[in-house]
Amino acid sequence: MRAIFPTILIIISVLAFIFFIKPEYENITVLKNDISVYEGYINDSTTLQEVKDSLVSSYKSISQENKEKLNKLLPDEVNNIKFVLEIENLASDYNLSVKNVNFESIESSSESKNGVSISKSDEENLSYGKFPIEFTISGSYESFALFIKELETNLRLVDVEEVTFSSSNKNNKLADSDNYEYILKVETYWLK
Repeated sequence: MRAIFPTILIIISVLAFIFFIKPEYENITVLKNDISVYEGYINDSTTLQEVKDSLVSSYKSISQENKEKLNKLLPDEVNNIKFVLEIENLASDYNLSVKNVNFESIESSSESKNGVSISKSDEENLSYGKFPIEFTISGSYESFALFIKELETNLRLVDVEEVTFSSSNKNNKLADSDNYEYILKVETYWLK
């Protein structure tokens, strides 16, 4: 009888360890791992908050004039009318006339630029959008060259993709031979 009582206690202890203590110990181990992961997240969020505060401080230190320049360089919306007006104003400074303005729609599923294929889904993942436009300018070569130089140094970010030209006086040989038509395909950008 004396041996039965200690044996029962040992069996109860083993069963308690197997069914209660071991599962709770495993739960505690999982919770400790979760706590260390969450502490890592808290540290990351603290670091991100510090970076955010630093960026906000840097942004506040930018003058209003420079903010306006940045907004002109890369606007936060597509404003095709404003862009066309900027082109027309720039062209009129050099006695050039703008006509046949065409806003291109990119309908192809992929494009190839400089030998690199860009899929439509890749463009959707970008933080900026592209606004393609095609227009015709009429005027002298010298004026056109000055216009392109001004477009190059203009604050608005513009990529000239293609230029084609022809003489606008094909049938009239006595007319001013220094008058040409230039068809420009350009792209400008905006923040999404």
